[in-house]
Amino acid sequence: MKPAAAPSPLPGRRSVAISTFVRSFSSRARLLFVLSLAFPPICAWSQTQLATVSGTITDPSGAVVPGVSVTIVSQGTGLKRSAPTDTAGEYRFAGLPTGNYSLRIERTGFQPQIREGVELTSAAEVMINSQLAIGDLSQQATVSANIAEIDSTTSTIDELLPEQSLTELPLDNRSV
Repeated sequence: MKPAAAPSPLPGRRSVAISTFVRSFSSRARLLFVLSLAFPPICAWSQTQLATVSGTITDPSGAVVPGVSVTIVSQGTGLKRSAPTDTAGEYRFAGLPTGNYSLRIERTGFQPQIREGVELTSAAEVMINSQLAIGDLSQQATVSANIAEIDSTTSTIDELLPEQSLTELPLDNRSV
């Protein structure tokens, strides 16, 4: 014969504690659900709408040049960011909004360079390497052209399509 289960010392309190836990959990779950709806679009926007520009600066012999002042300016909004190259001669500007930019590269003892027409598209990773020419500050080299967007970090091929071409794509369930 099985022994009878011992009665709970506080039978009413146990069920109250469980129902309180369930109620508080459901309100926490609701809060997490609402937050999960609010924040992923923000995170997704920051990952898809912003671009990155990076590169390496070298001298005429091909040696990297640390401490070069690199400035990028948005032609549309006037957004301006500056950063020096690191000890490997590299610079990086992450989180740039899409648009048309100019890039200024300068260091004492070298001719300043300006790259205009740097077009950044959604989620682009543009690499702009530059070789500085020896000279004084009165000389300046300006390159005016659309710089081809080459993402050397991945093998992905992507392209922006106009909305009209997307709406004209044939679909199985679309009436003709």
